[in-house]
Amino acid sequence: MDPNIQTQPVQNQTPVTQMSLQQTTAQIPSSGSKFKWALLIVVLLLIIGGGTYYLGARQNKLIVQKQATPTVTQSTPTPTSDPTANWKTYTNTQNYYSFQYPDAMFSIQEEGSRTRLLEGMGYAFEVNAIQTTDTMENWLIKEKNNGQFPDDNWKSVQSTFQSYPALLLQSLSNTMQVAMDVFVIKNNNLIYEISFSKEASDKTVVDQILSTFKFINQTQKTYTGKDFTFTYPNNWLTDNTQVYDPLTAYRGGNGGNTILYRGQLWFSEHPTEQSLDQYITQYYGNQQGFKSNTVTVSNLQAESFYNPVGEGTAGWYIGFSNGKNVVLFGPEEQDIVQDPTLNTIINSFSFTR
Repeated sequence: MDPNIQTQPVQNQTPVTQMSLQQTTAQIPSSGSKFKWALLIVVLLLIIGGGTYYLGARQNKLIVQKQATPTVTQSTPTPTSDPTANWKTYTNTQNYYSFQYPDAMFSIQEEGSRTRLLEGMGYAFEVNAIQTTDTMENWLIKEKNNGQFPDDNWKSVQSTFQSYPALLLQSLSNTMQVAMDVFVIKNNNLIYEISFSKEASDKTVVDQILSTFKFINQTQKTYTGKDFTFTYPNNWLTDNTQVYDPLTAYRGGNGGNTILYRGQLWFSEHPTEQSLDQYITQYYGNQQGFKSNTVTVSNLQAESFYNPVGEGTAGWYIGFSNGKNVVLFGPEEQDIVQDPTLNTIINSFSFTR
């Protein structure tokens, strides 16, 4: 070995080796770092997956809702409007019927037993109620005999009106101001003539009016006087001086005096400011055999009295007064209060003013 050459110290190589090891160590993560990275990746995947699932579920829900909405709407039925819903209702309590009508188009006219719907100078609908025990067919024969509904102007056919048997009288003449047909219906002791326009312009609304026509319960009828009312059986009739059962009412003699028997009740009104007692005493109280009793009927003070004499006026009476009008029922063969049917009529009596 050359003594002039200096040997390099071995320790100069050691730092190189350590540096390489340190660099290698820094590049290779430890097992703890690997676990942390793996955990972080798992968490991120869970967050991303969960978010994706939530957004997808929400989007599907919105899609289902959007698809369901038109199905519900399509299944909902469209309500049908009633053309008569805002019409006025006319009720005739005297003749027991009612109907609806458009008051913007028609006005009501009452004339005796007739009720009309006026339209301009004419009318498009009329109801006429006639008290009778006749059948529809017999009534029509009598009307024809009186010059009504002549065969050359009218054709009669069997028909129905709502659920009621009816005659349909069809006009054949062009001389009428308004072409009309007539339904004839029998209900209890009333015949109804329902006349209606055949004009094309009126047809729809007239058909709607006819569809609303109905009969009212007729267990009792109501009589209305100037300032009083009372009810009576629906199968009885009235002529403004009496109510009576046309099948049973009759008159009989009693010692020269005419007495009224079952199924008939006369009534009369007498405008006066006399008290009831003063009026009865003046006109009946001086007769031999006269007798009277004060009674309470229909919460009103009344007087039941017996008039012994008089052609057609002898018999039992009952009287009411409101200080302006005296209303008498009778005469009857027996005390009116004791007769069940007549007592029911009397107990329905009331003053309207």
